[in-house]
Amino acid sequence: MRRSRREAARKRAEASSQNRAHTKSLRRGQEALLQAVIHSDLNQPRGAASQVEAALADDAALRRTLLNKVQAQPDEWATALADWRRLQLETMLRCVARKAPRLIVPEYVAPLFWISKLQWIRSPRDWAVKGKGRGTLYRSLASHVLAKYPMTSLVWGALFEDDACKLAPVVAHLGRGGSLLKAVQNGLMPVPLTRKMCHQVLHTPGEQFMHAVRWAQIRALDGDRRLLAAWMSTDAGARVHERAVEEFWVTVLRWLCANPMLDRRQVAPLLDYIRHRRQEDASFSMKRRSGVALIRGMRHWHGDLARARAIAGKTFAPSGFKAAAYVKRKGAVVKRWRVREILSSKALAAEGRELRHCVYSYAWSIERGLASIWSMTLDNVRMITIEVRNDLRRVVQALGKHNRVMTSEELQVLRKWAEDNTLQICVRRL
Repeated sequence: MRRSRREAARKRAEASSQNRAHTKSLRRGQEALLQAVIHSDLNQPRGAASQVEAALADDAALRRTLLNKVQAQPDEWATALADWRRLQLETMLRCVARKAPRLIVPEYVAPLFWISKLQWIRSPRDWAVKGKGRGTLYRSLASHVLAKYPMTSLVWGALFEDDACKLAPVVAHLGRGGSLLKAVQNGLMPVPLTRKMCHQVLHTPGEQFMHAVRWAQIRALDGDRRLLAAWMSTDAGARVHERAVEEFWVTVLRWLCANPMLDRRQVAPLLDYIRHRRQEDASFSMKRRSGVALIRGMRHWHGDLARARAIAGKTFAPSGFKAAAYVKRKGAVVKRWRVREILSSKALAAEGRELRHCVYSYAWSIERGLASIWSMTLDNVRMITIEVRNDLRRVVQALGKHNRVMTSEELQVLRKWAEDNTLQICVRRL
């Protein structure tokens, strides 16, 4: 009698254990499916299916069930995902508006958006507000929602970068306890970094994530901070590229570090020339390139751009931002400042020719509406060329003759014009 009772109790325990294991496996599978669809193209369910298959390689039965769902009802999954994303963003913003309304400002909208798109460890509904300043509140919220372990402010600063869409998965990976080196090795982080570089990045003070990444790269190549400033003033340094492109730019960095006598103010125009050569010839490399030859080629190319007449009659569509005129009087001295958009290739060539820089190379971006170029003049004399990223509503570059930086007076005019057009100024000064 006692034996039969013990046997029955043992069977009930085994059945309960199996049920718990099945429930845990099912939850793991659903989470893996959701993450697979989130990180894949919704119009390509096969991509999601392959990720589910890899994530659940040790559970054949559950994998078959979930794969059948993805392949049989891709539209339903896409609709459910879109609804889930909207709900998660709405939940995030409602909680923030109620608990920390100071964060509902333009500069924090993008980081909150990216937090809402990532997988949450804890709901913002359970967030216990800590701190008073916006930065402290933001880090407290991000740590609560995304992090299992304490994270530095540098990691949370990655969601403020222009390429936060590429860095957000890295932030989520680090928040779950993953290592930056592992993110580099599995391709989640496209910038090639060694173990030592990863350590240096995560121990860099501040909140500028890409600045820390580029400094780790340059430091490993014995470069200096002047090169870092010049490198960060270009797309090659400020943006995150595909792995193959990043590996090529590392070779350019190595070449620049090996040529310390190169004027750092020439780094930006030199990179424009190198990018042009790379686009013309995919096999272009920095091996056995002398500084004299590269500078000579760069100057010839810029001269050819300025003299080009192939598209001399081409006009550009206006960006929609407003031109401006400002009059400053100081005693008997009257200064008339103007900021006007350049709307023709002829005017663009004249701007580059007079100020001795390579602004003509932006014709391609202007034609496609990616950027707009503005000329700041003082009493009808060209002083500063301004580049605006139209999609970001951001001034990203403002340089004078021979790529000189702005004076304080020119900066005041730029700030006034940017304020009138609701533009951010993100000009990196050497």
